[in-house]
Amino acid sequence: MNGEDAGCLGTAEPDVLGCTDASANNFNADATADDGSCIYGIVFSGTFGGTVASDNSYLMPAGSEPWAGFANEDVSVYPFTFGDGGSVTFTGSTDGGSADVYFRFEANPYPNTEPSYNSTSVTLGAESAEYTIDIPSQEGNTFNSVLFYVLSQDVVVTLNSVTVNGSEYTGPVDVVGCMDANASNFNADANIQGYDQYGNLQCVYASCDDIPEDGCIYSDGFGAFNENFNADNCSSYGGTPCVSCNDEAVQWAGDQNGDGFLGFDSNSGQTFITVESYPNIGNASLTINGEDYEMGYSDWGANAHWYAGFTADPTVTYEWSVTVSTCAGGQTVSGTIEATEEPCSGSILTMTDSYGDGWNGAVLTINGVDYTVDGASAEACIDLLDCNTVTWTPGAWDSETSWSVGDLSGATVRLECWRLWCCRMYCC
Repeated sequence: MNGEDAGCLGTAEPDVLGCTDASANNFNADATADDGSCIYGIVFSGTFGGTVASDNSYLMPAGSEPWAGFANEDVSVYPFTFGDGGSVTFTGSTDGGSADVYFRFEANPYPNTEPSYNSTSVTLGAESAEYTIDIPSQEGNTFNSVLFYVLSQDVVVTLNSVTVNGSEYTGPVDVVGCMDANASNFNADANIQGYDQYGNLQCVYASCDDIPEDGCIYSDGFGAFNENFNADNCSSYGGTPCVSCNDEAVQWAGDQNGDGFLGFDSNSGQTFITVESYPNIGNASLTINGEDYEMGYSDWGANAHWYAGFTADPTVTYEWSVTVSTCAGGQTVSGTIEATEEPCSGSILTMTDSYGDGWNGAVLTINGVDYTVDGASAEACIDLLDCNTVTWTPGAWDSETSWSVGDLSGATVRLECWRLWCCRMYCC
């Protein structure tokens, strides 16, 4: 071949394309020619909710969940603090359309995410550009998770050189942990009680003697009992139920004899509310129009009898309820006492007898209307005039009687009566 030895001719090795920058995330030691593919900074390789990630390109397809996004999985970059504020800087572009994006910082990866912070959003376009999103001071909050969200569907977003610029915090730092000194994992430095995603205390207890209230001991926490979570539920979840109450729950409360819940004592003038309950244990509480009353107790064999009296105003409607309970549970009955009279639009006449046996024939007449007392006291609603005619008809024991209405009273009338030397009089 033109006098040359073909065996001396060689074939050039093809270039190996790749990222030749040793400081890049995707540095290729075998690459002989840089192809511009170097990726720097934080990458969001964790996908959730239907998103798709490839290297440093991110897509939220149509049909993704509203909460879909991307998570950074490189724990070496944490923690982040923004005591005096900070920023996120990056280079970004799209595959043609525009896309709104933002970042979210969380205390920890799901589920213990709080406190958290969402950055403002920026709009990326097809042309690659540098962006900065400022982060205001987050005081003493520390973040160990950063997420990336693309708000526009079916647009491929490419990020590079994502850098989080934080700042130190010199003030007090919130420490989340177990604040119960009876727990085996008590943290004396904690100033915020820790809870898991189910609302359980992140406190570990060695036995039921250490717990703060009745509840369920788990290997990593404690859940208090409530109306939707009891000892049986605790056992089904593999926990240890702790119950301080061994009483039987009240199974029934009502009207044992069928004679109604209400009664009236003519001697005291009180309205009584009575309730029976089974079994014959527990305590009863009475509430009338938002006020609490103590209830008396009588032993009715298998049942308990509860009662309480109060002086009812016939012009007032009363809503009442009685709850009979033990530490294991209770029953409630309730009712209404309807008003029987219209409220007095005039003046209240109050009449009393100190001995309590009535006025013994004495009669008070005001403006032609007679009033008397049969027991210890009575009231009436009257309309006073500018000039009122008051007449007193004596009884057997007038010294026991007294009355008052407006500016008039038995004392003033008797004084005038004495001055006028009469037993029946006219006062104007």
